[in-house]
Amino acid sequence: MVDKNELGELLTVNDAAALLGIHPRTLRRHIAEGLVPVVWMPGGTRQRIRKADLAASFKRAEDLPPERRRYNPGRGGHAPGLLREAFTDWIDQRWRDESATPEEMHTVTIDDEERPIEWLIGRLWNCTDILPGTDCDDLDIPPGSTYAVAVRKVREVLATEDVDAAG
Repeated sequence: MVDKNELGELLTVNDAAALLGIHPRTLRRHIAEGLVPVVWMPGGTRQRIRKADLAASFKRAEDLPPERRRYNPGRGGHAPGLLREAFTDWIDQRWRDESATPEEMHTVTIDDEERPIEWLIGRLWNCTDILPGTDCDDLDIPPGSTYAVAVRKVREVLATEDVDAAG
């Protein structure tokens, strides 16, 4: 028989997944891969996860370095706040600043690291989050537009400016 006092707080797979902010299917895959230890309940058909094991096995996405975050830009959905914030900061600092050099226009700062704006555009390409209204106005796109619409507009304008500068 399982002694709950020995095991500490036990969570169902669904509760543990909700706590981590991931889909239960993702957590089950990690369990199958041996990344998260489980406790089998009497009868052998139900799994439980010790809360202490869960904390040791996983970190929240915000705690991971940018290159390890699980956001998949190809699927769309919600981009990490860090990426959305970097884009709106870029609009504030580079787009609105008419004295910004072409080199400044093509770089963005994320976690104190300079990256090409195309890198960020690629990660926000299918982002369904709504861009703040003032940024929509600055980009001359309809209020309530998504980051996906905004980055397409930025790419279009930057490409046009690059052609004009080359020609």
